[in-house]
Amino acid sequence: MTEFRLLGPVEAEDGRGPLELGPPQRRAVLAALAVDVGRPVPVETVVDRVWDDAPDGARRAVYVHLTHLRRVFVSDPETLIRRSGGYVLDARPDSVDVHRFTEAVRTANALPASDPGRAELLRSALTLWRGTPLSGVHGAWAERARQRWRQVRIDALIGWAETELSRGRPQEILAPLQEAMAQDAVVEPLVALIMRALDESGRGTEAVRYFAAVRRQLVDELGVEPGQDLRELHRAILIRNAGPPRAPRPSVPRPASEPKQRYVDRPPPVAGRGLTLAGPPVPAQLPPTPFGFTGRVLERGRLDEWLSPAGATAPSMAVISGGPGVGKTALAMEWAHGRAAEFPDGQLYVDLKGYDPDQPVPALDALGQLLRDIAGAELPPDLAGRSARFRSLLSGRRMLIVLDNASNVEQVRPLLPGAGSCAVLVTSRDSLSALVAQYGARRVGLDALPSGCAVALLRALIGRRVAEEPDAARLIAARCAYLPLTLRVAAELAAQRPDTSLATLAEELADERERLDLLDTVGDERTAVRAVFSWSYHNLAPAAARLFALIGRHTTQSIDGLDTSSLDVGAIDVGNAAELAGIAVGDARRLLHALAGEHLLRMVATDRFRMPDLLRVYAAERAEAAPL
Repeated sequence: MTEFRLLGPVEAEDGRGPLELGPPQRRAVLAALAVDVGRPVPVETVVDRVWDDAPDGARRAVYVHLTHLRRVFVSDPETLIRRSGGYVLDARPDSVDVHRFTEAVRTANALPASDPGRAELLRSALTLWRGTPLSGVHGAWAERARQRWRQVRIDALIGWAETELSRGRPQEILAPLQEAMAQDAVVEPLVALIMRALDESGRGTEAVRYFAAVRRQLVDELGVEPGQDLRELHRAILIRNAGPPRAPRPSVPRPASEPKQRYVDRPPPVAGRGLTLAGPPVPAQLPPTPFGFTGRVLERGRLDEWLSPAGATAPSMAVISGGPGVGKTALAMEWAHGRAAEFPDGQLYVDLKGYDPDQPVPALDALGQLLRDIAGAELPPDLAGRSARFRSLLSGRRMLIVLDNASNVEQVRPLLPGAGSCAVLVTSRDSLSALVAQYGARRVGLDALPSGCAVALLRALIGRRVAEEPDAARLIAARCAYLPLTLRVAAELAAQRPDTSLATLAEELADERERLDLLDTVGDERTAVRAVFSWSYHNLAPAAARLFALIGRHTTQSIDGLDTSSLDVGAIDVGNAAELAGIAVGDARRLLHALAGEHLLRMVATDRFRMPDLLRVYAAERAEAAPL
């Protein structure tokens, strides 16, 4: 397997040794593909990543570099391939060091702070760094990537050091932390950890001298004093060391129960000095991105363009809308984690449970949660008062607000900030058209994954078995309707049966009536496909629910003699729907558009719609279960 390295000079190595990649610009092209390994990257995106101001002939230069890179990967000529949507570095995510690094950090952060395995995972992840990431690659894109990865590295270093301190091993962390501090900026949490390690090693006087040196650097170079937390730690060490010399004291382990909310100190970067973490606690509430996230390159690019945290008079806003199981939350988390550093005053997250086995969260309760998370202040009793307090608290702050799983506009409207420095990302099965019309929100509509991305997701989740049975993997992807949710369930089924071939699983998924049963066996209500579809179905008005079921039962048959052999499976037009349901054409049009607004139908032409395959199977079940 070829390995790709971005956490230092851009390099590649196969079983024979390092590969000669060529000049810096060619390495930049490889890096532009490697950061999205397994995903199609449009040529325009590669050009934008390699050049800040692309010259004439940039596209042709990219093609030339890709041709040379294919010759470099002679042991695996399919490493670089052309697919619909762009070029793909067709390799496993763990073949790229930055992806191994971020995945190890995510896994470690899911463990308790006192778990020795957490420290080992973070230590191993940190050893992947070989210097300045993307060394030799110039331009704004490379610098943004470096800053994002450096922030994750700092967080990982802090997490590793805190775990080692909780295990009573202060000497282990001193050299790595001091080396990190010597490289660039003053990172106050690292300063605090060094002072604690010195103090807990019986070297309190050195800790005090170290604080004095850091303070001089901050005052002389930046004109600022150390933050309050660092000053209080300095004061505590001074008090403890006022008496006679003492022996090293054991570290006090952190409580076994970690708080639900993770907070980090992360104010805006200081110009010219890199990241300086100081100031009041900042909420970082984003849930993790699902493992193996793949595809959605164009959609992420649109979010990059639309959700600017500064320079606007009103908050920038985007809505990710799509049907059940299409991966709206996954895309939101992938983008939000990648851009978290651009919102140094915090990232807020609320699951509004609009399509969920639980009741939707009222806006009044959601605002109460957000206000407590931001300020812990006394809450106004009414919705208008809480909304005004929320807007006041966010004024002048650069914050990202993620409102997940919204059911309608009324649930979202009171949660919108007034500050142009903020950005709002909403996910919903509803199109939330009023947010677009009234507030200028931009909409990202999600559909099923392209075939290649769906297989790439299976490869990330299942592993080498996909490469061993590529035809069966493609068939599984098709029978899962290329939906991320169903692909993950199918991958879990394959993992539960390691001795069963993928071809056998594909065959079991062939029968439409048994398919939903098979995809409902994982044991989690939130990933049971039938249950996830049901939350959308039960949210429909009775007339829309009836038409949904009728379409599912009849779209694969002739409707009153109409020959549908020339139509897509599941396609129906307004006239057919009116005749099928026994209603007026105008009512049929309104109901079809309502179903499309909930992403239970897809408009394929004017007044013509298609029902996705798995939804069609579910709709047919509903038709059998209730009289129509």
